[in-house]
Amino acid sequence: MSEYPKEDDAQIENISIYVKLQSLDNVDLYKLVEHLLKKKPELYQLILEWFKAKQESLPKIDLDKHLVAINDELLMEYWKDAREIISEFNEYGGGSEENEDEATLV
Repeated sequence: MSEYPKEDDAQIENISIYVKLQSLDNVDLYKLVEHLLKKKPELYQLILEWFKAKQESLPKIDLDKHLVAINDELLMEYWKDAREIISEFNEYGGGSEENEDEATLV
């Protein structure tokens, strides 16, 4: 009995996932994203960033309103991240340089 090395198994699994994703229709793709957001709410910010990066190539649907909405939602997500870091700093009188850098970039 021949077994594939684990690296080959991982590659086969990744290819399989990509094939399955490509086969999804709009409704199922929406359901997948909705499910992932329920399981991992932190993905919300990544999805907003993806939409912002892709705004030029997306269908033109009253772009100004959608762009403002995406920017507003991203701002709130960034503020939430920064507020958590700032609150932690205020509690303990400081924090890690990595978190300080993230808070100042936001």
